[in-house]
Amino acid sequence: MTLLCHQGLAVNRELDPKLMSHFYVAAMPFLQTTHSSVEVNSLATIYFQKPNSQPIPINSSLIQRTLLYLIDIYPSNIYFLDLVTYLHLQQDGATLSTPALTAILAQELLSLFCQELISLDLHATPLLPTTHSDYPTAIPFARWQAAQGQTTVVNSLGQLGQLDEFTSQLLPHLNGKNNRVALLKIMRTLVEQQHVTVILDEQEVLCSQLTELDLLKILNLYLDETLQIIARYALLVA
Repeated sequence: MTLLCHQGLAVNRELDPKLMSHFYVAAMPFLQTTHSSVEVNSLATIYFQKPNSQPIPINSSLIQRTLLYLIDIYPSNIYFLDLVTYLHLQQDGATLSTPALTAILAQELLSLFCQELISLDLHATPLLPTTHSDYPTAIPFARWQAAQGQTTVVNSLGQLGQLDEFTSQLLPHLNGKNNRVALLKIMRTLVEQQHVTVILDEQEVLCSQLTELDLLKILNLYLDETLQIIARYALLVA
């Protein structure tokens, strides 16, 4: 990486955990656990993964809880000292003092930043829509990217993220002109034309193998999940 700065400016190249108190912390976009259901446990390892990257094992229950919380509030970020307060209240059993927790968390977050699991910013993230309107609308550039067949798109924060099959196919249609009924019809057409795959009990199924009621239930579920993904990944306008 290259850092451009004014001539004569002294650059401190040391990574000092104490500087963490200046920053707002956020999960990297599209960061997820490798399993849909996880439980924070000091004896269990949880793997966290970005798109197109190898899973990274996290053994510390403190850092597991930190990353899960940051994923939950994304695309929002949180001021470091506020994160310390939150984690201090979440402790169970033997608790760390606030100064000890602050020191440990600062060191661990610096490591997570170097592993590109979190991002740091000097400012709070602007408020973004977290729920969709009756006529869901995604940001225009991401819609255009998806319409060109791209599965990696840029969100409202200028971050790159990888879309799954259903999301990339549906995104171009979130133009503010299609309500839920229209989107379900679009999804059905995509399934019938085999542009997207329906998975039931971890098995691929065809429309002809499903009853009308079962297909409608699955498409409604997929639509809800897809709209949640689009909102959570800062791709939503309204």
